[in-house]
Amino acid sequence: MDVEMEQVEHAAPVPTKETSPAPETAPAAAPPNPDLETYNQRWQTVQADPQDFASWTSLLTIADRLDDIEKIRAAYDAFLAEYPLCYGYWKKYADAEVRHQDNDMAAHVYERGVAATPYSGDLWAHYAAFKKGLPDVAADDVRSIYERGLAYVGSDYNSQTFWDKYFAFEQEGGSTLHIASLYSRVLGCPVRDLDRYYTSFKNYIHPLAAAQIVQPNEYDAIRLRLESERAVEQAKTAEAAKAAAEAKAEVEAAKAAAEAKAKADADLVTPAVKAEPTAELPKVEGGAGAVEGTTDAEMELAVDEKHSDAAPAANGDVDQPMAEVKQEDTEMVPGTAPEADAAPAAPLDAPPEQPEDISKPESDSKAADDPAAADATITSHAGVAGAEPTEPPKTEPIVVTDEEIKQVWVRQQDELYEQTKQELLRRKPFEDAARRPYFHIKPLDGVQLFNWIRYLDYMEARGDHAATVTLYERCLVACANYPG
Repeated sequence: MDVEMEQVEHAAPVPTKETSPAPETAPAAAPPNPDLETYNQRWQTVQADPQDFASWTSLLTIADRLDDIEKIRAAYDAFLAEYPLCYGYWKKYADAEVRHQDNDMAAHVYERGVAATPYSGDLWAHYAAFKKGLPDVAADDVRSIYERGLAYVGSDYNSQTFWDKYFAFEQEGGSTLHIASLYSRVLGCPVRDLDRYYTSFKNYIHPLAAAQIVQPNEYDAIRLRLESERAVEQAKTAEAAKAAAEAKAEVEAAKAAAEAKAKADADLVTPAVKAEPTAELPKVEGGAGAVEGTTDAEMELAVDEKHSDAAPAANGDVDQPMAEVKQEDTEMVPGTAPEADAAPAAPLDAPPEQPEDISKPESDSKAADDPAAADATITSHAGVAGAEPTEPPKTEPIVVTDEEIKQVWVRQQDELYEQTKQELLRRKPFEDAARRPYFHIKPLDGVQLFNWIRYLDYMEARGDHAATVTLYERCLVACANYPG
């Protein structure tokens, strides 16, 4: 190994051949770019004739192919200044800015576009999709684009694409309140797919509670209204119950007064009956049929009077009453006291003594002797009966459930849908006849022009200012080249 290394070190150097450097040649000229030449030609053409729509579209196509951002901006700015209603070219312009990594310029292009043609639902949808694709974008920023678009195109008959994209965005977020709010709003717009949205709405809200689908301020408004209605109903019920109780008390008081008066009248009649003379006594032959309550003295006296009428006196004087003879006999018997001295005989017309009713109140006993006192007693009884307090019905606490609020809100949406459906049916013939609602350089046929005139007349007759203005804006898009 060392020998080999030594041989290499002592090897003679190999002579090298000196070569002169090759002469420098100029780079080959790049072939002319045909697109660039065409771009320049089209640019000159449109500058000379801005109404040459075909040259404009050719210029824009070549600019996109060249992919030179400066040439793209120059071409699109010039074209859109002439034809701002061509919403599709606003989107192409923004896409070119995105392709060149300039999102700020793309957003600026979209803002210019929606300002130039705000009644283009497709352009609003493209703008929202672009906003959503930006990094770290907030949901409210995207939602604000959709909301701005709805203000212009929400009631457009052909706005279903924009509505669908907005629904898809909210469903990704999962907010039931936002989705339900969208359903509530679309049901008030006479759009082509109104029935489809209504069916979807009913299916969506079915398993959800009111607090999940009703906005808080609307929820509170419905609850307060229901509570107010319940309070009014309770007040009416309480008033009716009070009136019924008062009527019942009046009936009971009248009944008590009638009973008291009847009792007082009976107490007044009884002493009068007892005070009548008892001259006509029942015949003795009645035996057991004699009037009850007759005293022994009265019976004995009646018998003596009957015998005195039938037989002459003991002294032979028929005119002398038997009682006198008996009295004389009595006087002649010594030691015999007259009956009058022993016990005075009760007069014939005196009623028998009655045991005192200790249970009868003093006022009633006075009423028996005095008719005025009886009337006062009746009045006092009626007053006591009417003065009895009637307990008012207890009011139940007012409770409004979540399900009741949901039912009220759903009924409101159902009514809104029915109203919108009727308006949609009235507009549908005009909308179906407007076969080209977007802008195009080609003129409309006479049938479509006449349809727009009739449609505008109908809307003006309806008297809805906002809807009339919106329809005029849509008409200007389709008929932009017609001064009339």
